[in-house]
This record gives sequence, C-alpha cells and structure tokens, in this order.
Amino acid sequence: MRRGGADGLAFETIVASGPNSAKPHHEPGERVIRAGDAVVIDFGPCSRVRSDMTRTFCVGGPPQGELARIFEVGPRQQAEGVAAVMPGVAAKDVDDVCRKSSPSRLG
Repeated sequence: MRRGGADGLAFETIVASGPNSAKPHHEPGERVIRAGDAVVIDFGPCSRVRSDMTRTFCVGGPPQGELARIFEVGPRQQAEGVAAVMPGVAAKDVDDVCRKSSPSRLG
C-alpha cells in the first residue's frame, strides 16, 4: 500500500476465522485457523482518504454446507446492490436489495 502512495493504514487490519468471521470488528484472539474455516481479512490504506477492502477465503478447499451457500449468494447480492445504486436512491433501499437474497432467507 505504501508503494502505491498510502501514508499508512486506515484502521488496524482485521483477520478473523470460523465463527469470528461473522464479527465485523473482530479483535485478535487465541483461535487457530482450521480446515474448512472462512477467513475474513479487512484492511485499508490511508492517504487523502481512508479506504477499506475486505476479502473472504475458505481454508483447505471449497466451502461446504451453509458456508457454500453463503459464498454463492454473496457475489449475487453485491451485484444486485451495485446495480441498484443511482442518483436519488436511498442507501437503505440499496441495502434492502442486497438483503432480499440473504442466505438466511433462502430456506
């Protein structure tokens, strides 16, 4: 990030695995990453503005079970949300579009 011109970090980098990967602001702990875990890495540079990038990976092969459903639905939710963004649209309405196909609502 510094080679790209960043002055520093926008916030402390977050790495969370397994059940902690669902916590948006997880803090470091003693949990050991295991095969099958989702691992979330959230970081960002700070220059004139603060940026944020989050990536989620599955350790030890493709996601299984409910985690596989989440990995399938996430990109679709993101694409639908991006398509809903336009002048005059409230942020809540974009959020509603993203949540309509939430894995917890797929049955």
